[in-house]
Amino acid sequence: MEELERNKKARTRLSEKIGSLPFVRILLLVYFALTVLFLAWYVLYVYLIASFPYDTIDGPKFLYGTIFFQDPGDYFMDFFNVNFMVSDRNPYYVEGDVGGGSSYPPLILAIAFFFQLISGTAESGKELRLTTGGIVSGVIYQALVLGLLCASLFVWRKKNGIPLLDGILLCVSLCCSAPFLFLFDRGNYLMVALVFVAVFFLLRKEEKAWKREIALVSLACAVGCKLYPAVFVFLLLREKRIREFLRALLYCVALGFLPFLFFKNGFSNVVYFLQNLSRFSSETYTFYVDGVLYSTGYSNDVSVANLANVVSMWLGNFSCFDLSESVSLVGRILTILFAVVTIGGIFLAKREEDALLFACSAIVLLPSPSFVYTNTFLVFPFLAFLKNSKRDAGSVAMFILFLCVFLPVDLGYLLQKWSHGLQHGYAVANFVQCLAIVATCLYRFAVALNDRFGESHDQRQTSVS
Repeated sequence: MEELERNKKARTRLSEKIGSLPFVRILLLVYFALTVLFLAWYVLYVYLIASFPYDTIDGPKFLYGTIFFQDPGDYFMDFFNVNFMVSDRNPYYVEGDVGGGSSYPPLILAIAFFFQLISGTAESGKELRLTTGGIVSGVIYQALVLGLLCASLFVWRKKNGIPLLDGILLCVSLCCSAPFLFLFDRGNYLMVALVFVAVFFLLRKEEKAWKREIALVSLACAVGCKLYPAVFVFLLLREKRIREFLRALLYCVALGFLPFLFFKNGFSNVVYFLQNLSRFSSETYTFYVDGVLYSTGYSNDVSVANLANVVSMWLGNFSCFDLSESVSLVGRILTILFAVVTIGGIFLAKREEDALLFACSAIVLLPSPSFVYTNTFLVFPFLAFLKNSKRDAGSVAMFILFLCVFLPVDLGYLLQKWSHGLQHGYAVANFVQCLAIVATCLYRFAVALNDRFGESHDQRQTSVS
């Protein structure tokens, strides 16, 4: 009996000690612990349980899980393909192949040209990846952008009074999150856009005008790297910072068009770029294996339009080549609906963290294809959520939804590889991520409606009574 009493008192003291911790630290400890747990499970799953075909030519076996891109032989190739494409400073025009050039904005290709100078030239992107210069350029790129992203996180930590230990736990957990691991595996230049967006959010409300101006230029640089960060100009419009909004638009136009002059064909590249972008958005690579047609499309896509495709293939057991026009119509309707929820939500929301969530969710849900690494933009509303979290059911629900997006969980395939006409299948984790973002947007949109109109109704009722 005495031992039972001692154990009960020990549990009570532990519970009281945990309860006395700041709520943010409790959340971060849970996040970090789950990240370690699921990474350990992932390694165990890949090496000891799953029977993945393995070829040493394709690299380490840990790349065979659904957390990473499902073609291990293609790792880091977003980086090397772009570097190879800019080597002759003619990335947009391919003679005899309309729309066959790059769909990247020109500023990021100019940055890629710098890394291409380090890597040198080769006969193809994959051969470039195997050269000494290519390996050095890849290491420099990943280390540089990852270092800048971590540095910006620690600047945010200091500005918001987050303890160093909490900052370290957060940094490690985010670097090991599912979308960041996927982004690292692809070597995509989206990481550069994330750095510029981070600078924008760190400086956009500074008292000194020159710092706010750097924020606007940084936002324009992000748009020059990837078009979709342009949605953040709506945050300036929402805050009625009209002059800054107009200057941001001017910077975006300048950095979106002037870098075309760096490449052959000058401003003629604008037409080629639009053709390439249209083809990239509407066509997927198809090929035959043993007389069966397969596509590289639909996989790793977390847009709401693709959600309709995936659900249709899953429930109806269709091939991606047999999807009906009604499925495309549902996808378009979902896109319009969530354009209203996200873009409209930016202006509807009274809480700044909700407006930020809607802006970042628009980046993920609306473009199609929208690959898993775009989920990294949700880091910014996640940080805002952490800063404003409280010990209530709403904060716990939001935390769980964010974990569904970030935790590196391998749940296998909803649509198996080499089925439904899909070379890479469709991962359960990607399905869960998309649904979690959709649920988060709908939940916070309902909260925003209540904040905007529920309080007004209560005030009117009070004044009448």
